[in-house]
This record gives sequence, structure tokens and C-alpha cells, in this order.
Amino acid sequence: IEKAARALGMDPADIQRKNLLSEGDVSHYGMRMDDVRAKDTFARCMDKARWTELRAEIASFNAANKAFKRGAAVLPLCFGISFTKIMLNQGGSLVHVYNDGSVSVSTGAIEMGQGVGRKIAVVASRALGAPLASIRIESTRTTTVANTVATAASTGTDINAMAAQVACIEIKKRLVALAAEKLGVPAETVDLRDGRVVRDGGAPATELSFAALATAAYEKRIDLSAHGFYATPGLHYDMKAEHGTPFLYHVYGCAVVTATLDVIRGSYRFDDAFIVHDIAESIDPLVDMGQIEGAFAQGLGWSCLEELKFDETGRLLSDTLSTYKLPDAHFMPRMDVEFFTRPNPKVVANSKAVGEPPLMYGIAGYFAVLDALKAARPDAPSFHDLPMTPEKAMLFLTGDLQSGDIGKERS
Repeated sequence: IEKAARALGMDPADIQRKNLLSEGDVSHYGMRMDDVRAKDTFARCMDKARWTELRAEIASFNAANKAFKRGAAVLPLCFGISFTKIMLNQGGSLVHVYNDGSVSVSTGAIEMGQGVGRKIAVVASRALGAPLASIRIESTRTTTVANTVATAASTGTDINAMAAQVACIEIKKRLVALAAEKLGVPAETVDLRDGRVVRDGGAPATELSFAALATAAYEKRIDLSAHGFYATPGLHYDMKAEHGTPFLYHVYGCAVVTATLDVIRGSYRFDDAFIVHDIAESIDPLVDMGQIEGAFAQGLGWSCLEELKFDETGRLLSDTLSTYKLPDAHFMPRMDVEFFTRPNPKVVANSKAVGEPPLMYGIAGYFAVLDALKAARPDAPSFHDLPMTPEKAMLFLTGDLQSGDIGKERS
């Protein structure tokens, strides 16, 4: 796209806009796209970044400055969610409600700091009507939930929280029936919410708490345990033909990243990042915001810093923190992140996966720096080789970076 835009004298963003997915388009897998949010998220992000004004400001700055050049780039996102190996799209749960009202939830999800345990707890709390503080997420083990699959492909919450919800709904049915019996009313007029038994029609919550109801259920010998299972529906994929419906849904979004280049030193900094991310209905906004910001940081590191270098024998040279540069707080731009919220009924709690998709926004960092480099040397050919290190920027500025050099080790 970048090369085509240069040849045509166009803004790359215009080519991106013209090629965004539309409702009913068919992907290269042969999958018909539905609930497409590409144009909505793209338009919102461009408005947020004031793209037309931003390009004019950058052009004015570059015309007035020789030592520094600015650049900007856009990265629209479409990311399919599900394992393409269909057998992996399954998960189980085991939920126990104890007679004091505490709740134990076991699933196959591995908590590695991404917040999947927190999201499962929120879903379980809502499904049971129990207080969030009463939910305990257990460590994953095959003695409680057998035949678990990897926590990967950004499906950890989608699969495991749904399995937990299935089990919680089953237990809740038993508790609601008991509550209706104790209140002497039809079961369909009773519900459990926020740790209390409530009646339909806007009546105040009853005095019957979730904990008291759990105690009563234990005394009446009602089963307070349930196993839940979820298999992602509607998936089929021929691995050899690479054809089918490999994804339950897609995550959309868009990022605009700006950068300033020091033409003398070849160094650069990122100034601003505007992100509009398709989160549907967030289960936990704080977790999701952290995932978006963290993934974007990883993406910037991947596309602009983290270069693997090997010697002629194949030995890795960039094997320590002194030779393999990671992004830090000083490397990151100012971030303006906005959730694009439209319910996704295909997934638990109308949500969408958030783990891996935002990492792709970091690619905009590469092209923002390249845009600044092209402002410094407009007649030089572009180069496309992740990551965009300051060394490559300097070689480009001095004219020493040739297309044949890409990927070769230099002394």
C-alpha cells in the first residue's frame, strides 16, 4: 500500500479507506463477513486524529524545518478470533457454591497477567447473582477441569468465561427455585442480583441474601455444584484447502501514530497515538484498557526496536537487555484510546477478545517513521523491513541503506 501510494502520489490512508471491508464481503478463506465495523472505527479514528488537519500541520512543519521531520501513519485492523484448528475451540468449568455463600470457579484458562481471571469472576458474579467479592478463581488443573486447551489466540475469556457462565446458570436455576418456594411466589418472578434475591416489577430487593440462600440450599440438600462446557459454534475449516469459516467473529479498530525524526542523528520519537478499538461491551474496562495499551507497546517494540541479529555461525548476538532494546515509558507516545462499543451477541457478555489484536497497531509506528524519513529524502526508495531501528533510519538518511542490504548483517 505504501509503495502504491508513493507511485500514485496519493495518501496511503486513501488507499486504505477505499479497501476497507464492507458487510457481506467474502474473505480469502471464503468466509462471508458480517457485523463489519471497519469503516466505522476507521472514520472515528480519523476524526479523532483530525487527519486532514494533521497532514497539513505535518507538511507545514516539514517545509519549515531541515533538522527535524514529522510523519504519520494509519493502521486499520481486522483480526479473526478463534483457533483455526477447530478441536481447540472448547472449554470446561467446574463451579462450587459453598454453604457460606462463597464461590469457587475452575476453568481451563491460564492467568498470566492478562486479566482473564478477573473477567471470568465478573461473568460468574453476574450469572450467579453473587457478590463479586465472593468469587474465587482457582488455579487451572486437570483434576478439576479435564482436557483443557491452550490459553491462546485471544480466546481465553470467550471460551472459559462462557463455560463458567453455563455452570453458574445451572446453579442459579436451583437457587431461584428455592427462593421462590421460600417467598411463596412463582419462580419466573424471582431473580438473583448483586448478592440479593429480587422480585420483578421494580420492587425493593428482599431481605434474602445470596449467602443465606446458599445456606438454605445446603440444608435442603440441593446440589450447589455444576460442570459447564462450551464449544464455539459454527466453525469449520479445511486446513489443506484453507477454506471455510475459521473465525466466530472479527475485531476491528484503527490507530493513527505520529513521529518526529532527528535528521542529523537518525533518532526519532513517537508523539501521539490515537486508537479506536472495537471492544463491543467491555466486561472490565480497566482490564481492557490495560490490554490495549500494553499490546500497543509490544507492537511498537516489535516494529521499531526489537531486532534479532546473528553472526555468520548463526549465534544470536542480541541476547541481552544491552543489545536487545525493549520499549519503555520514555519510548511510548501520548495515547488517546477510545472504545468502540456495539454489542457482540456471539460471545459471552456481548464482549470481544482484546489480547492480541491491538499489538498490530504498532505497525503504524514503523510507517510513521518511514513517512518522516521520506520527508527528509523524498526521492529515495522506501524500504520495508521490521523493525525500524535508528540504525536503519540513519543508513537511509545517509543513502547507505540499499534494498539489497535488507536483512544482511553489517559491521
